[in-house]
Amino acid sequence: IEHQNGGLNFWIPWQGNEGGKDRDRFMNYVLFLKDDGNVGIGTEDPQKKLDVNGTVLFHNNDDQYLSVGNRQVVFGSENFDVNTYGNGKIWANEIEVTTDRWSDYVFEDNYLLIPIDEVETFIKANKHLPGVPSEKEVTDKGINLGDMDAILLKKIEELTLYVIELKKELEEVKQQQAQTK
Repeated sequence: IEHQNGGLNFWIPWQGNEGGKDRDRFMNYVLFLKDDGNVGIGTEDPQKKLDVNGTVLFHNNDDQYLSVGNRQVVFGSENFDVNTYGNGKIWANEIEVTTDRWSDYVFEDNYLLIPIDEVETFIKANKHLPGVPSEKEVTDKGINLGDMDAILLKKIEELTLYVIELKKELEEVKQQQAQTK
């Protein structure tokens, strides 16, 4: 322990070899208590109340933990049960959501596409698409990103089927017009 660089430095001595000679070496700044009240672990110049240079692991006896370091934050337990709460924004280049449901069943032969007239009636009555959460539901409860992506994909796939159906009807009309000429 020594007072240096405006704070109290706790260091650990160890043996090392430098230039072929054994020398007493010191691992400095294991813990550094700065005169301004900031505490550093692995740093001699802590910038905040607790400034850690290295990976940090907080855990309890129930195998629940928070690990910060190596450009990642891990929450939860060995089962990767991640629960985070925030009241702000998340910026990311990529978010991967896993799901066991996807919407390609829309293209199965036995899928019953709602007639477009019924969709129109539903929209007029409810002010949102069938199968899509209403604005009130979303503002009250939020959404699950994986589920919402599957819902939106389903709607895109249904729209594609409607367009294909309309194209076929248009071709029929064109053929009928050509026959009447």
